[in-house]
Amino acid sequence: MYKLSKIILMFASGFLILAACSPVATGPQAWIDHPRNGASAPLGLPVEVISHAQSNQGIAEIVLLVNGVAYRRDLPANPGEPLAKVRQEWLPEAEGTYTLQVTAYDSAGATVNSSPITVQIRPVMAVLPLPATEVPSVTPVPGSPDLQIVSVEAIIEGYKDGYPFCNTRVIYRNAGDATVPTDFNIQFHFNGVPTLENLVAGGLAPGMSAEIIFTYPFEGMPYIGINLDSTNLIAESSEDNNAFAEIRMCGTPQTPTFTIPAPATTIPPTPTSTIGVPTTPADTTPPPVPQPAVPADGLELTCRANQDLVWMPVSDPSGLAGYFVRLERRPNKDASWQAVGEWGPIVDKQHTVTVECGFYYRWSVRARDNAGNTSNWSPWSRFSVLIY
Repeated sequence: MYKLSKIILMFASGFLILAACSPVATGPQAWIDHPRNGASAPLGLPVEVISHAQSNQGIAEIVLLVNGVAYRRDLPANPGEPLAKVRQEWLPEAEGTYTLQVTAYDSAGATVNSSPITVQIRPVMAVLPLPATEVPSVTPVPGSPDLQIVSVEAIIEGYKDGYPFCNTRVIYRNAGDATVPTDFNIQFHFNGVPTLENLVAGGLAPGMSAEIIFTYPFEGMPYIGINLDSTNLIAESSEDNNAFAEIRMCGTPQTPTFTIPAPATTIPPTPTSTIGVPTTPADTTPPPVPQPAVPADGLELTCRANQDLVWMPVSDPSGLAGYFVRLERRPNKDASWQAVGEWGPIVDKQHTVTVECGFYYRWSVRARDNAGNTSNWSPWSRFSVLIY
């Protein structure tokens, strides 16, 4: 009797394990993984929508709806499989609150809607606000320090639901010829709002670099602002390189565009000119390759006459002379690409081009610094303009 009871117990345990590991038979399902309900994003940049759909009949396609209106439809990577994942990009046209939802179609013609989510599209705030408090006036003197921002990076700290979240790393240095004499503040701005402030100990010698990480986790593409010596306590030889405000994308860490110099030594440099004055080596390094942002690669646009081409800005130690943009098109996917035009140098971070409905387009961008060095062209970014 004891052995029989033990066998029954083992059988029941095995049944529970199988039941726990086996998928529950349900009807078609669809859900949005990203963005999360209640998320916000800046106006003018594409929002990536990641969704899943499941059906025993196999998923045929997924349609993205914005405020109840079909925005775009896409096939999964392997149409007909029971579980499908689709990435779709949506470019909001105005600020406000939007409702996003996906509708999945299976191979038998059945449809299922995901639960709706809301996304807040906010205006872009690219101007770095200054503190409202009164600060003491300082006058630069010969032999002054010069705090300078070297790079601002979004560093991946981990993943949540398969999507990365980042913190911000700032590398700065003393580009002057005197030691930073006292403590100073570094302010961190998030989407135009002063959010964090750190007190940094003084004593940074000429040529020395340091870094600080602001722990304020974010995802997506916010505007990050940095303000060195925000209370203006240090008498610097230049105040023009203390502030920074640009988009930083979590998931694509930015490569520093400045080589951090070694600490200054007490050994005098060997003169290289005939009159005993050291010469500065010429800048022969091209700037980083800028990356297309809007329209996103593969985006389908409604019929229009003009389109803004927007790219991620880059920086260079010699300063930027401008950007160059090229555009090509073709009437169908089997035709050869034909040049539409090339523009530059452009000092802005975008350029408006004329487009025609019913054509396929591709574009790329490159940068040139003030030393005459030109980066490689970025990879082609493709978009199409529908006839309706």
